[in-house]
Amino acid sequence: MCELLALNFNQPVRCSLSFRGFLHLGERNPDGWGIARFYGRACQVFKEPVTDTKSKLATFLRDYEYFASKIFIGHVRYASQGEPRLQNTHPFLRTFRSREVVLAHNGTLRIEEKTRMKFQPVGETDSKYLFLCITHQIVKGTNLFFRFSAN
Repeated sequence: MCELLALNFNQPVRCSLSFRGFLHLGERNPDGWGIARFYGRACQVFKEPVTDTKSKLATFLRDYEYFASKIFIGHVRYASQGEPRLQNTHPFLRTFRSREVVLAHNGTLRIEEKTRMKFQPVGETDSKYLFLCITHQIVKGTNLFFRFSAN
């Protein structure tokens, strides 16, 4: 099963030690990795649909002294829905109400009834669809009840 990493600090810090340990979880989750860092309303996402051991980008970020933030969200992926491709690799990023937001999710959802939305997901994961549903429902001002069930 996928693994999540979430770090929150009161001042910007490097996440190299936590990121190093987190990436080792990719050995059991070979279908991709990603990490997001926030700066104010902006978010920067780095991700690849490969295991961290094959990623020069992951090595670079782990060792890069200026890769710092107050908030980090990371994910290593074991694909249960959608092929190991960039568009299916977490975290997912959207602009919402003048700020960038991300979602990383573990587990598999069975979608019982698809909601008609203005925007459609790029990719085939249940997590991407969930992310669009949440933002769609907030924009509409309706309650956040969904017809999803965990397997």
